[in-house]
Amino acid sequence: MTKMLYRMEGVETIALESMLGLLQDILAQWQPNPQNVLLQLGLQFQLQQCWLSACKTEQEFLLASASVLREKLRPICEPIVRNHYPNLVEKAWITANLQSGLPSAIRDVMGRLRNVPVVPPLESLRHIGLVLAEQHQELYSPIEKYLRKASTELALDLSACFMCLLENENEASRKGACRALAILGAENSLTCLDFLSHSDCNKSVRMEAEQASLRIRRLLLLRDEQQQVVTKI
Repeated sequence: MTKMLYRMEGVETIALESMLGLLQDILAQWQPNPQNVLLQLGLQFQLQQCWLSACKTEQEFLLASASVLREKLRPICEPIVRNHYPNLVEKAWITANLQSGLPSAIRDVMGRLRNVPVVPPLESLRHIGLVLAEQHQELYSPIEKYLRKASTELALDLSACFMCLLENENEASRKGACRALAILGAENSLTCLDFLSHSDCNKSVRMEAEQASLRIRRLLLLRDEQQQVVTKI
């Protein structure tokens, strides 16, 4: 730019150079950086510090580890979300505890769900099935207790939801749904399980569906025998 100005005849180059210098100073002041961006967004000081501590500057971009940023933002956002969307926070809490792999956390979840007379969100049920698929007895027991003690109406709703999860694209989710249906012992799930035992693309899922179907049939046979004994008495 300066060389171009010198080539121009009849122009006061000193004045133009001064103007160019002023322009460059202004551009430097307005060059994007994390702090300027956050100030322009009007974020509170606490949120600004949260972002700045998790980010590093790479020219005009903000780069941050998603896990670090999530950990820092969650305590700030959770109270706001809880006040406006209580059901969403409950769902997130259930999912986080089921994914933790901690027996105490899973017992807390199932204990709370036992006091709720309606079926949990489908995604929460999917994670319950995933825990069942792991075959960890200490994690398995509180879930089995919850499913076995469900009321007749709730058990029907749970069975319907787990039958939907038999079509989930995730193989472990389908296996978990099979195990949940085996515990619930719902006769209306036999058709779906029999179909899955022959048609699923994954061998382990087919075997799980077959075992669940056999377990439900044995349970139904046992119920019939007990009913006949009661009738004779």
